[in-house]
Amino acid sequence: MRASRVKPFAIICWAGILILASCTPDNASTPVPTIDTEVSPSPAASISLSHTPTPRPSDAASLAELITPTATNSPTPSETPTPSPTVTSRPTVTPTATPPMPAEEFLAIRYPQVEWMEAYLRNLPFEQFGRLVAADRYAFDVFGYEGFSPEADLIYQDVNGDADADLIVADDLLVGVFLWSGNSYAPPYLIAFPKLKYQPGSHVELADWTNDGVPEILFDYRGDTGGTGIVYTSWTRYIIRCLADSCEVALELPLTYLTDDYNGGGMTLMNSAVSLDASVPGQTLIEQVWEGFSIYNFDFSPGFYPYALADNPIESLKVLSTTLDSYRWNGLQFQPLNSVVLSNAYVVDQDAQLEAAYNGDAASVQYQHNGRGDAMNDVCQLYVNEMMVGLPFGCKRNFTQVSWQNLIGDEEPELVIRALSGKLPYDNDGNHMDDIQCMHQRQIIYQWDGEQAIEIANIAGCVVRSNLFGVELVDYDGDGHLEILAASSWTSNVDCVPTSRLPCWYHFGYTTQVYRWDGFGFTYVAEIPNNTLP
Repeated sequence: MRASRVKPFAIICWAGILILASCTPDNASTPVPTIDTEVSPSPAASISLSHTPTPRPSDAASLAELITPTATNSPTPSETPTPSPTVTSRPTVTPTATPPMPAEEFLAIRYPQVEWMEAYLRNLPFEQFGRLVAADRYAFDVFGYEGFSPEADLIYQDVNGDADADLIVADDLLVGVFLWSGNSYAPPYLIAFPKLKYQPGSHVELADWTNDGVPEILFDYRGDTGGTGIVYTSWTRYIIRCLADSCEVALELPLTYLTDDYNGGGMTLMNSAVSLDASVPGQTLIEQVWEGFSIYNFDFSPGFYPYALADNPIESLKVLSTTLDSYRWNGLQFQPLNSVVLSNAYVVDQDAQLEAAYNGDAASVQYQHNGRGDAMNDVCQLYVNEMMVGLPFGCKRNFTQVSWQNLIGDEEPELVIRALSGKLPYDNDGNHMDDIQCMHQRQIIYQWDGEQAIEIANIAGCVVRSNLFGVELVDYDGDGHLEILAASSWTSNVDCVPTSRLPCWYHFGYTTQVYRWDGFGFTYVAEIPNNTLP
């Protein structure tokens, strides 16, 4: 079971279950925990599953706590601690389902066994699994509840303010709320999603978003659609509010839209930062700031971008308007207040510098299109005084720069390249030059003695902001020396127990990897979490 939760569910495996690939970005797979079969929680059990991110350090003292001169490990994503499963013996799995008992009899059981709960849910009509499934005819047709996954939880906590612990069922793509009324549970309020397309997932937390001392149920859903060479992924939060005898979605809050266009070698990202102002009791205010951009995305307008920017060339950087949306709690739901434009949209046609000279030495970046109809990209090569330097690298010619800069304090400038590139860039022979799974920036730095070049940095980071930040040179800790910062990925795991049925849950987000000059090269020294704005 998960630490800080009451008990996990048993697993009943059924023939015909669709097997989906597990997903653990950047890390080795986590073993599936074994599960016990008995549930005997205390009636007073109260579980909070909220994830508290670690803030980014903003001064030298904070960074010093993270950066140590002896750090030698390769960078791996860093996350704030989250509840983790407690392993117990796995029950013997049988192919026969537990026969369902009459609904009235089942709902009168205060702490039902997991087999009974699973049998009850499996025998509910499809229509009872919520408007979110029924609203989509195709999704409704293919939906069928397959039983509990290893990630399923029973959570006992009062969510309607009557001082009696209610029962929340949290599973992959499912949340169910059973309200206890003194001698039985009411029929459950359920939201469920079908296992369509690529890597759907969900996550449940309990948190008081209305500032009344009673937690709401936060059901986060990740869905994706797409076609050949393009994937649209969205994250949405459903804030579920329960009254004495019923539950409803008090706010459906989109969080992030990400389009990964492998064909054009580009992307579109709309991401939001959500804050909660609960300073006045009963007057909770939600504020959501949206930022976004699109570049090298053939399908810039899949339905949620009502911007004239789509008329601009695919290779231009289209920075979307920054907006502030506000919602106020009115006692029953979060009511939209207004939407304010904080900054206007604009277009950047190019940001390129492909030649640079210093003290008689001429550096240039030469390019060729890789010749592909999919994975469109350029292949770039650095030359100094017409001599080829280093290996070719993926690039977008109109967002690549070369310059001479004194970075390490040796009184001689280094040769610095920063290149934008599509994911998994190909060379002209059809071979991958890198296996990075995102549109990215690459920072390459050479020392130059007038005759030879020595590479001292070659670091890539995923593009995550509207200024195309993937990597940057900055004196991050204020010590007078430049570090290289790199965005680790597009997603971060929050709560991950991979199964044979469904991949891990992850949200959009990234960590900042820090690289410092050690006298020979820029080496990894720390990873700083909680960078989430585009």
